[in-house]
Amino acid sequence: MPILLKQETQDSYNMLDRVIAQIGIEGLQIYLASKYDVILQPRIDDDIEEITVLDALELFETEDLNLRPPTTKKTYVSELNQFRKFLERQKLNDDLLADCLTGKVLKEYLKHKSGSATTQNKKKAFFRIMHSFFVEQHLLSESDLSEVLKFAKVYDSLPRALSKESVEELLTIVRATRYGLRYFTLFLYMVGTGTRIEEATTLKWAKIRWDESEMTVHGKHHRVDGRKVYGSTEIMDLLRNYRRLVGGSDADLYSLNSSSNKYVFSASKGTNPLSIRTVQEVFRNCVNSMTTVSESLKPSLTPHSLRHTFAVNYLRAGGDLYTLSKLLGHANPKTTAIYAKLTPEELKNAADEVVQYLLRGENNA
Repeated sequence: MPILLKQETQDSYNMLDRVIAQIGIEGLQIYLASKYDVILQPRIDDDIEEITVLDALELFETEDLNLRPPTTKKTYVSELNQFRKFLERQKLNDDLLADCLTGKVLKEYLKHKSGSATTQNKKKAFFRIMHSFFVEQHLLSESDLSEVLKFAKVYDSLPRALSKESVEELLTIVRATRYGLRYFTLFLYMVGTGTRIEEATTLKWAKIRWDESEMTVHGKHHRVDGRKVYGSTEIMDLLRNYRRLVGGSDADLYSLNSSSNKYVFSASKGTNPLSIRTVQEVFRNCVNSMTTVSESLKPSLTPHSLRHTFAVNYLRAGGDLYTLSKLLGHANPKTTAIYAKLTPEELKNAADEVVQYLLRGENNA
């Protein structure tokens, strides 16, 4: 049964509603705090259990993530640990879960996480799952995070590849930097073989079969025994010259002694592979100095663009998708199909070639 109020009281409430409509709840809170030293406390759901954010994250990992398939679990645990580090940097470790899993905090976290729209969407999907878990466990009340965790539109675009001029400029710039020989050789090796960054940085001298121009590379995308990569005459000569310049000899190239088991690209005389993060930073600095790449395209270029460049130019040279899938080490040939897409410029050039062919045929008749 509704509570009946005196007319004067009802009029006061109506006036208060009009004030709130003009200045908002926050404005009312500021006024009451400054005028009467009164702070409005938010209503707390009695069913919600208070818990620190770190304890809550540990519970989520134990009760949810550990029950998921290994691959999914690995991805989500990695994201969870990144969020833990973020909370530590923001000095929120000792705060309550309800104060940390908010739109403001998540927006700040996602702002500092670069990546494609697809990568951002994966992170948002993770937080949606985590938020739902806490709501089901009565550790969080229902809150609207839809705007912050709204999935970004993913455009079906072509892989970002470099033009011939841009590859030449990249190699010229990196050659002039500190340790230029090392990164010049690495970048040229990657664009000449289509290897992934983790495959290139972990290549060992002992895994090169010089007579067959064959290399065994390892990475997270294939089995423990790795996959085979084949180098052109130019790439094999590049590696031979690099070996000599960094202190090796012809005898070392073909032996299986301890020195040949060292990493090809290393900052510690072969003991450890180059850090992927360092390679990414060197590549980024070079790209930022390039003039043959538009400013709008630069943020989307990474060392993986060298792999895309290899693939795109292989097809432009007349190669087929099936062979390309083998060269790139794709387990599913459908993955390679993205390289079959043509840009509007390429379609126009193809149409021009047809017309020119027909005209030549007409003239020759």
